[in-house]
Amino acid sequence: MPRYVSDNRAQTLFVNGSLDGLLPDNSVARLVWAALEQLDFGPFDAVYKNDETGRPAVEPRRLAAVWILALLRGGMPSLDLERQCERDLEFRWLLGDAPVKKSTLCAFRTGHLEALTDLGAQVLAALGRGDLLPGKSMGVDGSMIRAAASCRAVRSRERMEKRLNRLKKVIAQKLEESDAPEEKTAKTLEHKLNRLERALQEMDALGRTDPKDCITVSEPEADRRKLKTGGFGPAYNVQVAADLDSGALVHAEIVQQGNDEGQLAPQLEQAQDALDAALDKNAAPIQSAAADSGYHNRKQLAALEENGIRCFVPEDRAKNRKPKGVSEEFVGDAFEYEADTDTMRC
Repeated sequence: MPRYVSDNRAQTLFVNGSLDGLLPDNSVARLVWAALEQLDFGPFDAVYKNDETGRPAVEPRRLAAVWILALLRGGMPSLDLERQCERDLEFRWLLGDAPVKKSTLCAFRTGHLEALTDLGAQVLAALGRGDLLPGKSMGVDGSMIRAAASCRAVRSRERMEKRLNRLKKVIAQKLEESDAPEEKTAKTLEHKLNRLERALQEMDALGRTDPKDCITVSEPEADRRKLKTGGFGPAYNVQVAADLDSGALVHAEIVQQGNDEGQLAPQLEQAQDALDAALDKNAAPIQSAAADSGYHNRKQLAALEENGIRCFVPEDRAKNRKPKGVSEEFVGDAFEYEADTDTMRC
């Protein structure tokens, strides 16, 4: 019988060396950290009030570095990111081997939107000072990002008003009873009532007063839209403008529109504003823009060309595609409009 080296996979390892010594000099984590050291994280410090009492907090610069490295690797859920912060050498190095929980990672990302936006402006300014952000050629694209809410959370105004009235009756009935409702039951009813009232207020603010108008109760900003999978569900239409020369994201925005048509000019205008703000109004004007066929709008493209912006946007062939089952004599182009009779004739 031949003999082989024994399997020692389950054996405990004792690594000889520090995190800094084990991390290669050309690691992406070192580049991320070197870039973040040049940015001002002062606005984050005002949030933490643990100078005299409380546990030490994880430095915001380190949490930002962790999220940036996760995005460079293609993005990952916060639960997977928590595991990587325990096992992966680069994540551990960025955190200084400090333990971090999923809740901390999520709270940092959602609770510091203004400060993170300010960091983005600092990055653009740093790229501009280094002549790494020409800002002359822009690429605009949009994507439907699936919301965390389920399809059941999308409800009509009529349905919510009926449910709200039923909840009010149940709460009034509970209060009239001799025995007060349990604390858990009372909190549940109050939570449902407040959520419905907030959703109706959001609908009023958006001008959705028709009984058939819908809104996502748990995420009012997410409308029901067509997804890449072909189905429908709560989602966000995210528009992004990027500098084609450097690859830097100049502007990002969530719009309420269900498609990309007509969004090219507004996104370019806001991208120019972002460049002017980051470079102290010394940014060069945008000279060209590229987008897919979903942004094709003849009037808007002509206006942009008149303003000196060359646009590379293919025509949306889907709009001119002949419908199936319709003969040549009955397609849209075969009809002519007669203004006297307000009719179409073929």
